[in-house]
Amino acid sequence: MPRFQLLLLLLFCAILPGCSIKQPYAVKQSYVLYSPRKAAPLETRKDKVLRIRTIQALPRFEGKGFVYRKGDLLYEVDFYNEFFSSPKSLVGEQVREWIAGSQIFEHVVEGTGQLTSNYALETLVKGFHGDFQSHPRSVMAIQFTLLDYTKGKGSVVLSKVYEAEVSLKKRSGPELIEGWNNCLRQILEMFEKDLQTKI
Repeated sequence: MPRFQLLLLLLFCAILPGCSIKQPYAVKQSYVLYSPRKAAPLETRKDKVLRIRTIQALPRFEGKGFVYRKGDLLYEVDFYNEFFSSPKSLVGEQVREWIAGSQIFEHVVEGTGQLTSNYALETLVKGFHGDFQSHPRSVMAIQFTLLDYTKGKGSVVLSKVYEAEVSLKKRSGPELIEGWNNCLRQILEMFEKDLQTKI
């Protein structure tokens, strides 16, 4: 077809309703975390009540879009792969379910409820990204700070950063999520072991 006639055809399609050239587009995918505790419950410490305070995260890990580290100071946010809600809220949900499922405390509460607590847990998400500097990895780092109020004024009995990373076969949303689920499971297993020696 001569070039002039092709241009006329394209112009004609652009003017007529219902005649269009469709372009493929990517669809957003939304994910959640799921790292259930599978071990048998621990021996419950009677009269021990844990209050889980609001989960915090470093600013670069607060958004819903997946974060990729591509250099020492270079990070990138994925527009098409994201979390269903904020990463810190998803982490907080899994932390609460894990500790409650361990049954190490008689009660696990949140916020500012009326039930008196003698322990408090503060959580800070310090790392939550896919690392693509060399080979692809899911990376996670969480700082847990446990305060003891059994003698009145709160004293820090545990403050530690737990880190984990899982190598990935390829760079994809499902692979990253599965890696982060495994990272979180490893971190909570390490934290649980330390927790048993501090209450």
